[in-house]
Amino acid sequence: MKKAFSLIETIIALLVVSIFVITSTFVINRIKEISSENQHAVRLFAAKSAIFDYYMYWSSTDEITPETVTEWLQSDLGFDEFEVENIVTTNPGNDENISLIKVTLKDTLTGRGEDFYVVSYNKP
Repeated sequence: MKKAFSLIETIIALLVVSIFVITSTFVINRIKEISSENQHAVRLFAAKSAIFDYYMYWSSTDEITPETVTEWLQSDLGFDEFEVENIVTTNPGNDENISLIKVTLKDTLTGRGEDFYVVSYNKP
C-alpha cells in the first residue's frame, strides 16, 4: 500500500516552492527596472544625437530657439520626456563660419539637466 505525504512534508514542499516564487518575482521586477533605466538612457542618447543632426544640417543657427527644438523633439520625434532649456551660441576666434553651440537638455521625468556642445560649420 502506498503511503501519502504527511502534513509536515507537504508544508515543507510548499515553503520551498513559495521561496522560489518570491525570489523569482523579485528578480523579474529588478530586471524590468534595469531594462527601463537602460531604455531611458538610450532615449536620452537618441535625443542628443537628434539635436546634433538638427544643428549640423540647419541652414542658420540664428533662428533656432529652445522652443523650436523642444517642439521638434516632442512632436516630430516623440521624445516627450525631454525639453531644451537653454541654447547659447558663440563664434570661437570670431570666425563667423564656426558656431559653438551649448545646449541644455532637461529630462522632465527625472528633473535632471545635461549640457553638451555641438560644433556647426557654416558655409562661407
